[in-house]
Amino acid sequence: MSALVGTMGALLAKLDISASLLVLAACGCYIGLPFARPMGAGRAVLVFAGSSLICAKAGAVLGAAVVIHWPAMAAAGDIAGLIATGLGLMFHPLLSGLAQALPSYLSRRAA
Repeated sequence: MSALVGTMGALLAKLDISASLLVLAACGCYIGLPFARPMGAGRAVLVFAGSSLICAKAGAVLGAAVVIHWPAMAAAGDIAGLIATGLGLMFHPLLSGLAQALPSYLSRRAA
């Protein structure tokens, strides 16, 4: 278990994502969960984890861009966390729909 924690910590450090930002993105994904398409448990875990990581990284990048362009927004608090939460709320249902539709699309395309 400690090897998994170390690997996840190294991944977050490599992607330049703080743990608090990942938690906020996961909270946004959890709030968006009722709007996601139903799927199998394994695929749902992978979609949730993937959308949490993507939204955390996008929140970090967009948060830095917002602070650069509007310096007054830096005083408002954790802008990156707010952006990551909002992205998680919207992106998790979109990614689950894509994960549900992509296999059938690819099988039709191959045939």
